[in-house]
Amino acid sequence: MRINKFLAMHGIASRRMIDRLVENGKVKVNGEVASLGQEVSDKDSISVDGKKIDITKSINFEYYLLNKPLSVLCTLKDEARGRLKVTDIVKSKERIYPVGRLDYMTEGLIILTNDGEIVNKLLHPSRQVWKQYYCIVDSPILEEHIGKWKKSIVLDDGPTLSAKIKRDSKRNDAIFIEIAEGRNRQIRRMMGYFRYSVKYLQRLRIGEIELDKDLVVGKYRRLTEKEINYLRSL
Repeated sequence: MRINKFLAMHGIASRRMIDRLVENGKVKVNGEVASLGQEVSDKDSISVDGKKIDITKSINFEYYLLNKPLSVLCTLKDEARGRLKVTDIVKSKERIYPVGRLDYMTEGLIILTNDGEIVNKLLHPSRQVWKQYYCIVDSPILEEHIGKWKKSIVLDDGPTLSAKIKRDSKRNDAIFIEIAEGRNRQIRRMMGYFRYSVKYLQRLRIGEIELDKDLVVGKYRRLTEKEINYLRSL
């Protein structure tokens, strides 16, 4: 089995994160630095960042939903600046990590788990899991711009897929927008394409998993069995 899948199944990290660790020389197999795509088995001795992985240990998978506050990082390390991370908020004895990222200045739903296979499903482009956001900008949003976002615009990393957009009936500077991509700062860049500046951005839903209306910012809960089964079904 390839090393990224093997370690993801043992709750170490997502396949994407494991690939980055391998690229940075942080993973060793039988004392030698691992390579991308390397085949391994439970007979090999594997270490990550200098710590040997106990592959005989049963994995206790955990799944959390956090209403992420502003000014919190969706990363595992910020050694240089010491800023607050989502893993500082969600307390677990397991090595959990965020599924994807939310911008530092974006609030809302983020899932944390140590189930690398579910992370891979949610992040893989072929799944096209829709994510809904609530976005407020600095001026009234023109209907013609909404029409173009719905179809496609061309960003610096290529054309976007179609988006689903609904206006906020109570204000003309806010929309609910759904995308099935996971590009870096995509919503902000889509708004910036027509020179709107984002004043507030919140993620409300990932697929069928919604942010609880009564879950205040900075609080979290475990995913329900129904939600976990949905993720496994992707």
